[in-house]
Amino acid sequence: MTRSGGMSERAIAWLFISPTILLLLAINIFPLIWTVHMSLTNYKANMGWMKYKSVGIGNYRDILTDSDLWEAMQTTAHFVFWSIVFEVVLGLGWRC
Repeated sequence: MTRSGGMSERAIAWLFISPTILLLLAINIFPLIWTVHMSLTNYKANMGWMKYKSVGIGNYRDILTDSDLWEAMQTTAHFVFWSIVFEVVLGLGWRC
């Protein structure tokens, strides 16, 4: 259906929604891409004046082979599991 100005209702809808879509892309997608890009370099936030260079997947290899990381992940998993169990038991017990 065409309005008197010549634009269809669908075109008007896209005209109104496009700024929101662009803003969401700018807020979500750009930082994600930038973070992945920076994770593949030797960039250090506390040494911003230094030039950074690409290190490939070396950062990921270092993190995934770190035993302290896996110990911390296991501790976090235990905390999450027991928190959920406690909350479910408390929630169901509160009703009885």
